Amino acid sequence: MSTDVRWSECSNNNWRKNTRGSSDRNNENEPSVITKEESYLDRYRTFIRKNRFFMKLIEDGLCRMVIYTPSRFVQHDEDDALHGSKKKVLPETLYACIHVWSLFNEIVYHGFGDGNGFTVGGILENCSNEDEQNRYKSMVGLRFILSMMECIEPSLEVSAYYRTVSPPSRSSFQQTSTQMKSHQRHMNALSVSAKVEKIKFVCRMGLLGLHYLKRRKRMQDLDESARILEVGSTGILEEGGILVPDECITKTKEENDRIKKLLYVGKRTGRKMRAPLQRKHQQSPTYQLISNISTLNSSKMRFLLLTMGEILHIYRPYYYVSSSLQIEGDYKENSKQKMLKLWLRSLCIDILSHQCTKISKTMLVGHDIVDVSSHSTKNELYHRKMKLVLYLLRAPCWNIATQPVAEKVAIVGNYIPIIGKPLAQYLMDVLNYWRQWHFMLESK
Repeated sequence: MSTDVRWSECSNNNWRKNTRGSSDRNNENEPSVITKEESYLDRYRTFIRKNRFFMKLIEDGLCRMVIYTPSRFVQHDEDDALHGSKKKVLPETLYACIHVWSLFNEIVYHGFGDGNGFTVGGILENCSNEDEQNRYKSMVGLRFILSMMECIEPSLEVSAYYRTVSPPSRSSFQQTSTQMKSHQRHMNALSVSAKVEKIKFVCRMGLLGLHYLKRRKRMQDLDESARILEVGSTGILEEGGILVPDECITKTKEENDRIKKLLYVGKRTGRKMRAPLQRKHQQSPTYQLISNISTLNSSKMRFLLLTMGEILHIYRPYYYVSSSLQIEGDYKENSKQKMLKLWLRSLCIDILSHQCTKISKTMLVGHDIVDVSSHSTKNELYHRKMKLVLYLLRAPCWNIATQPVAEKVAIVGNYIPIIGKPLAQYLMDVLNYWRQWHFMLESK
């Protein structure tokens, strides 16, 4: 009897040990509670990767629905605007939230991308030491700030405009209370836009300095011909330097090889080519300027032109909005003349910037002018050139020329049956919306 009891106790102890050991082994194989349960970000990343196509459709659909909502463009009465119009602020707030959400989804899906904010070069190129990695991390941080500013700028400007204002004090100029409040709201919006443009100006100058100083140091160790190729392959700021996680990268080495092939003329056979007859375009000012640059220290002059063109391009938006804030803040009789001068100066800055950048990307091969810009650089320059059309919506050109022509076209469109009148009214509201807000005139 005792032996049976002892045997049963031993068997029970062995069973407990075996079960305890098996459970311990199972616990070792199974992940802990912390690692087993995925974080919310990991779950969301998995969901985005599985359903990115449908999420992209939802993002685009919501964005377009908010953009083309008629209440976003319709002009409200002045009395309604004085008390703050939620019909105006709400669409811009939704638009900003959708853009921030879309940017977050792109970062979750693609990461921060391999680009550096310029048309040529990637963020992973020449990442050989810790200093280079820190520099590129700084560039990613600056691009992220620029992207967030682009997303929330519409909401900030519109909210500042429709913010409830206090009754203004009595001033030297005789205006009604409604006009003074309207002017004060406009100044609030301009003040916010000036602060946003100042932040973007600092970030873009930081990007330009980090990128171009690196290129300048790299060119010091090269000979003159290699320096010219290096300037030709140097990219320009793309889309204002905002973060584009899924952007296509044009590598610097590939761009250098492409320029070498482009400039390779008449070397295979060794045959001497006679200079062609002088053409008409050789007497143009552009040809003479490029010829003079090529006779000087070519690489330095080209890099100087490229840098000057990019600095002017970056400085122009901040200069325009800060000068507008100063001129319209005075509210004097000669403010229209000052705005006209500002309009002309701003246009000249944009044209000069475009020409400097374009000339720095052209070279003389024999008697021909060759554009060595990359495909992405050409697209960016074309985009900048097309943005000059927005000067038609800026004051005083809008009041003098664009608005009268648009109103006459709208009158003609009213005679179209059924859809003519509402369509003409909608298009006029869209034009008024574009010329009213700074973020639309400076949109990338």
